[in-house]
Amino acid sequence: MAKKIHALILMALLFMLVGCESVEGLDPERDYKEAKINGFLMMIPRYFKRNAALDPQATLSYSHENDERVFHLVLVEKDKADAKNRCQRKGYLDQGGSLAHAFYRMHADEMAEQAEMEEMVAPRDTAVHELIQTRGEMMEDMPFTSPDHHYFLTIIEGVEKLYVVTIWTSRTKKNYYRETTQFMLNSFRLVP
Repeated sequence: MAKKIHALILMALLFMLVGCESVEGLDPERDYKEAKINGFLMMIPRYFKRNAALDPQATLSYSHENDERVFHLVLVEKDKADAKNRCQRKGYLDQGGSLAHAFYRMHADEMAEQAEMEEMVAPRDTAVHELIQTRGEMMEDMPFTSPDHHYFLTIIEGVEKLYVVTIWTSRTKKNYYRETTQFMLNSFRLVP
């Protein structure tokens, strides 16, 4: 009887360990580096490596991949006047809200046209370093591919540009990287 109880306790502990997803927990002072280019600065994890293959048009393109985890960042700059005209032509500015919010909706719709996407967190506007950021989350629902991707999509409205920041990982690691993602987005600011 005691062996059965010990076995049950051991199984319960293993289940708890497997079921609990930790967070990355990087130290802001020690584990990040500056990515400063084209008049903006963003803090990114030191382990990120440049990866131009993700998007050749990207201003920033970084990855971290190993056997357990995949974590990518792509930042693309868009001319603000062109983005506004595009949103206007497609009717997204008629829905109200900021230009960043309109461009987010348009970009998310375009992503959904290319793959089966499901909105996980509705877009919301926030101000960071006096810039409007529209943030939301989407999940790629591809039943025959593994793993499904979870996207943290953010549009940042600068003075002359929109910054389209797409960060993605596997669906199972989204909570693990959530804090790191928030830190990177909160660190974005324009610099002289």
